[in-house]
Amino acid sequence: MSDYKEIETYKEIQILQYDTEDGYRADFGTKRSKLVPTVQDVRELIDFYQTPDKWSAE
Repeated sequence: MSDYKEIETYKEIQILQYDTEDGYRADFGTKRSKLVPTVQDVRELIDFYQTPDKWSAE
């Protein structure tokens, strides 16, 4: 398993940077998010996942 550095916690979710990767990921517990280039992008991804009415089908 890769080593990682915890960058910050945003809305109770850790933002991580793994040693073997150039970007950042959110730790959602049982799975990691997709790799994104900036911390701000991870924050937006967390916001998206925590707002189901924005991504549910109508």
